[in-house]
Amino acid sequence: MPQTRNYSRGIPAFAILCAFFYLAATLHQIQKADVPDTLSGSPSQSHILSIDGVRVSTADDIEFFLSAYHLGDSVRVEVSTTAGNVVQQTRLVNYYPPASVAINTLTGWVIFFFGVFVYLKRREEDASIVYCLASATVAAAMFGTKTMYALHPWWLGYTLCVLFFLAYTMMPVLFLHFTFLFPAVRWRNFRRWLGWLYAAAALIAVWQSWIYLRAAASHSLEMFQAAMSGEMIQNAFVFLILLFSVLNFILSYRSAETVSDKKKLRWMLFGLSIGPTPFIFLWALPQALGAPPQIPEVVFKLILLLIPASFTISIVRYRLLDIDLIINRSAVYVTVIVMLLAVYVGIIGLLATSIRTPSVYTSAAAAVVVALAFEPVRRRVQRFVDKQFFRVRYNYREAQRRLIEEIKDCLDVRQLGEYVVSRVQELIPIERIGFFALRQPGHRLELLAHHEFDVLARHGVPFDKEHLQTDLKRTLALDESIEPGLVYESANAEVFRRWGMALVFPMLSEGDEILGFLVLGSKKSGGRFTVEDVDLLTTVSIQAGAAMERIMLQQELLLKQEEARRLEELSQLKSFFVSSVSHDLKTPLTSIKMFAELLRSKKKLAGKVAGGYLEIIEGESDRLTRLINNVLDFAKMERGVKEYHFSEVEVNEVVNMMLRSMAYQFKMGKFKVRTHIGKREYGIRADADAVAEAVINLLSNAMKYSGDRKEISVTTFREKGFVGVSVKDCGIGIPEDKLENIFNPFYRVNDKQTQRVGGVGLGLSIVKHVMDAHGGRIEVRSSPGEGSTFTLLFPSGK
Repeated sequence: MPQTRNYSRGIPAFAILCAFFYLAATLHQIQKADVPDTLSGSPSQSHILSIDGVRVSTADDIEFFLSAYHLGDSVRVEVSTTAGNVVQQTRLVNYYPPASVAINTLTGWVIFFFGVFVYLKRREEDASIVYCLASATVAAAMFGTKTMYALHPWWLGYTLCVLFFLAYTMMPVLFLHFTFLFPAVRWRNFRRWLGWLYAAAALIAVWQSWIYLRAAASHSLEMFQAAMSGEMIQNAFVFLILLFSVLNFILSYRSAETVSDKKKLRWMLFGLSIGPTPFIFLWALPQALGAPPQIPEVVFKLILLLIPASFTISIVRYRLLDIDLIINRSAVYVTVIVMLLAVYVGIIGLLATSIRTPSVYTSAAAAVVVALAFEPVRRRVQRFVDKQFFRVRYNYREAQRRLIEEIKDCLDVRQLGEYVVSRVQELIPIERIGFFALRQPGHRLELLAHHEFDVLARHGVPFDKEHLQTDLKRTLALDESIEPGLVYESANAEVFRRWGMALVFPMLSEGDEILGFLVLGSKKSGGRFTVEDVDLLTTVSIQAGAAMERIMLQQELLLKQEEARRLEELSQLKSFFVSSVSHDLKTPLTSIKMFAELLRSKKKLAGKVAGGYLEIIEGESDRLTRLINNVLDFAKMERGVKEYHFSEVEVNEVVNMMLRSMAYQFKMGKFKVRTHIGKREYGIRADADAVAEAVINLLSNAMKYSGDRKEISVTTFREKGFVGVSVKDCGIGIPEDKLENIFNPFYRVNDKQTQRVGGVGLGLSIVKHVMDAHGGRIEVRSSPGEGSTFTLLFPSGK
């Protein structure tokens, strides 16, 4: 469906159309005709058998048949009585009593104006527009009836009848649409299938209008009864969509993440639970059981207004009243009234059966007993509800002792905050609580633990002590939230109410430096904080301040110890690095110098011998270059300035070139190298020098850690979108628990065999960096004593 706000410009015209519909529907209610309630002593219309010779069986049949008549018309009515069937002439009277018309009109207009009010306050929001449309359809369903086609001229009556069916069927779909938009859009794809629901509602309404108006045009009861069977489909559609809408509200409440969203939904669920209750239990249910309604229609219709009222408060100003307190009080008074009604009925029944007192005196006696019992019962129920659902009673000394002991066991400030919040919530249920710690530097308060303080959970709170009007050494409180006689500083009411705060307890160090604040909202029970509450919370804040100071001193000491340890470790690492690099560089330099001196001192060397010496010098020079390049590359990687230049690279060519460059070292180490180089070209997009460096580091490692079995296998291959280079040795292997660390810089397995091998532990970290830069990966398979296989996997792009 398109965005709802696109239709917001049409709301005024829609409101005018609704107003016209409501006025016409009110006129129809006034003009609608019916037979008198009593005919020949008959108590109700259920005894009517026929009107003007046409057999009728239900109240709906009578309503439909009389839609063609007017007030004051004379009709022949056949009724059944205890003496037999009687036929008499009677004049038609108003279907709706004047009081009923007035209540219907008032209720409908109030619901409509609630919707318009929400639209005017939140016209930029999709949810408010949909709510306005839904309110208008609810009002139309209350104003209108199926027999509006009887209005003249006929085309106007038929149009209004169709509009009534449309409003009745669209009403639940609009309500469902609203549940997906408020308090926030829950599922952005809901518009895809919501459009189908709108289309289905329109089709059902048009179909029902067509079959109903066909029956009206022919004034045929048979066709009307067929239309009534179709109405069951319409009613089932309305019921199922409304049921799904309520369930959707409940799901929204369960998944709501913020306090404000939960409060908004609690307002709506409160209206949905309280509004229909009298109608269901005191009107519809008694009639379903064959008993008369227990309350007048006017009462339950007025109570139904709680639904749009609670919705409007939720959308426009959910902070207007405390919904949790209202629910608490409602639970108390509903319970008390039900109990006292039972007492009232019991007294009347007892007196009437035992002493046969006249009913007026029986009722008076029962009313007196109920009046005397009301306040004591209310207090007892209030205490029960508070204790079970909003517990306010606790053993002060036991709670204080336990808090002091367990606060001492907290090891960090966040753990301390979470404990304080949860424990205070158990003892004194409150709407919200927050544990704020002052972070240095920056002078900001950080919310470390909280309940229902979502608005501040993601942001620090600026704290400027210099510009405060108080030294924050005592409790800050709203005057109405704390019992008289306690020592405290009056808080800024506007600021406290804006953030939902009632009390603030500072947490201080021994030197009276502010370390944080314990912030509390109002009690869920609606009562004030007592002397016991304030004493307990003061103890908590004092102990929490002491614990925070202790934890911070411990953390400072631990940080200094850790810093000293890291400096010592860094110094050792530096010494190891320098000695290792010096050793690795010294070995090829010694060889170069020695064979260069031999060439200079023995001028008459055979060409083959001299060539051998030059080969050694060249090989050691290459080895020295590789060592230096590793150190330089690692330094660039550490600084984040290593650059890669990508181009088309043929992997087999790079591997063969590296094998040729390592030929001298293989020869000197007496290694047997097996190669399995693919015959096809394996092209990748890569940095050729980086690929060569990765391969040569794997070959160097294979030589270092080969042990006595000096065999190396080199394989290239392509599989599953990757080009691979595998280097396998038959050496000492790597323990499985050490594999995850071998790519860390300077890491070397701590065993005797590894420590005898030279190197500083940079090669594999460089290989890992190269593979990450190329979007590839490196895989390792190794078994101690059997060797290792390192595989480079480069994306082939094919």
